[in-house]
Amino acid sequence: EPIAGVARAGEQVAGAIALLWGLGAPLDSARAALDFARACDLGMARACEDAGNAYLVGVGVQRDPARGLAFLQRGCGGGDARACEMMAVVYAFGQGVPADPARARTLLEDTCPRHGPRACSTLALLFVQGVGVPHDRDRARHLFASACDAGDGFSCAMLGRALRKTAPAAALARARRGCALGDDRGCIVVGEAAREAGDDGAAVAAYQQACDLAPSTGCGPLAAAYADGRGVARDHARARDLYRTTCDGGDAHACEVLGAWARDGVEQAAAPADALAMFQEACRLMAPTGCDAAAALLSDGRALAADPTAAQALRARACELGPTVCAQRAPRPRPRPAR
Repeated sequence: EPIAGVARAGEQVAGAIALLWGLGAPLDSARAALDFARACDLGMARACEDAGNAYLVGVGVQRDPARGLAFLQRGCGGGDARACEMMAVVYAFGQGVPADPARARTLLEDTCPRHGPRACSTLALLFVQGVGVPHDRDRARHLFASACDAGDGFSCAMLGRALRKTAPAAALARARRGCALGDDRGCIVVGEAAREAGDDGAAVAAYQQACDLAPSTGCGPLAAAYADGRGVARDHARARDLYRTTCDGGDAHACEVLGAWARDGVEQAAAPADALAMFQEACRLMAPTGCDAAAALLSDGRALAADPTAAQALRARACELGPTVCAQRAPRPRPRPAR
């Protein structure tokens, strides 16, 4: 019976993966979440982590952080390191549940030596940010180095960025390893180093690799290169497409750039409604300057019908996210140069 249970759990997970990614079956994230939950009920700890993430984010199911955390607790209790790591992230930053940084630290310090690089890199982030632990960049670098040596590309990228000022050669070596391990941030650090060395062509090549690895998060520097015509022929349409991909992936700066271009009519007819939508998206992504820019569009009544109530709410949100925006109107966002 235990063997049969494991087999049934495996079938549930295989079916869930097929439904989630459309592998030989129509995409059905709702059924995938249900199958992961069933596999968890059958004792597969790894499936508990998948079910927990589905409920934490709301993929295929109504977002329910408490239920997501319950699945993660079952997965962690069953020995799944990824479930323990995700639990720690939830507790560290209070994602839908009350924050408990001390518990996050305990989970990660227990998981890091036993289960390897991902837990160690997450613990390093806590030391960088001082969440539940004192700020300790030396400890963070040690943890990132350990995780990088064990094959965690993200840790290599973070270490590469941290060492750029003090040990540029070591930083570049770490960043290249991160890029080779498939982390777009490592490729971006490699590109930044090439840019600083005056090799714009090599920088663009590294930025292209980052974009290929992670279109939703890694295309921002490549978009800036096309916008500036630096290391590549200037191509505003290509830059716009790349910024759109990155904005859709959650990069507030990319949304702000698109908003500014639409507002100002940069190589296109001015489109105030599109600009407002982009600035509102940046605001949703917690960029105070995006909130402020949206408020400005709704305040003057020239490009769009004035809406003082909405403008006031947006300015209040801008002040909440970035108090300096209250004191001085933020400058209009421009494409960040590809360094």
